[in-house]
Amino acid sequence: MFEKCDSTKRKTCKSDEEVREWMKDKYMIIAYNKQIFNSKKFGDEKFSKYSTIEWHPMDIKNEIVNRYSI
Repeated sequence: MFEKCDSTKRKTCKSDEEVREWMKDKYMIIAYNKQIFNSKKFGDEKFSKYSTIEWHPMDIKNEIVNRYSI
């Protein structure tokens, strides 16, 4: 999770505009590992394991910035 820089504790904080400009054309990638249990199968076959990946643009819109607490 991103946290907004506290300018009272740090002198090198960037402005909101600088952060938004830096975030242009960048993506947040989220990977999920999942298991599905199937009671009709036996042994190791009872579990189906797979991974999925999602990517979300780090848009410069305020609602996206606020959602990730930047």
